[in-house]
Parts: sequence; structure tokens; C-alpha cells
Amino acid sequence: SPAFLGLRPQHLRVTPGESSTRLDIRERLGGVSYDYLHTASGEKIVVEERSDAAVEEGSTVKLSFDVEDALFFDGHTEARLR
Repeated sequence: SPAFLGLRPQHLRVTPGESSTRLDIRERLGGVSYDYLHTASGEKIVVEERSDAAVEEGSTVKLSFDVEDALFFDGHTEARLR
């Protein structure tokens, strides 16, 4: 059966790089920033950053995460599998 992958905003990392994902806005709030991204297919992604990585608004970015932070959900029931 199908499964869905889920990630919490604080588990994603944004780095400069060629991709179809663009950083629209970086909202700086003291020790944390929120990056508002959008993909070429129209999905919107919010990433919580605790670093001051040098990524400019309007630039393309790559996303990464640690596999152990991934959450998996059943595609039919939406129950968490892991």
C-alpha cells in the first residue's frame, strides 16, 4: 500500500544550489528564521532555520534532511507508521 513521507519544518536544511525550489522570504526572528519556499510545481514549504546560512531571497535552494528524522504515514488511513 502507498505511504507518505512527512518532515517537520525544523528537520529540513536549506542550502544554496541549482534546483527548481526558490526561497521567497526569510523571516528572521532572533535565534530562529523561517524560510518560505516554493517549488516549480507550486508546493509551498516552510523551513525553520537556527543558523544564519547565507541564502538570498529569490535564489534557488536545495533541501536536505537526515533520514532518521523522516516520518512515514499509511497512504490510506494516514496513521503514522514510523
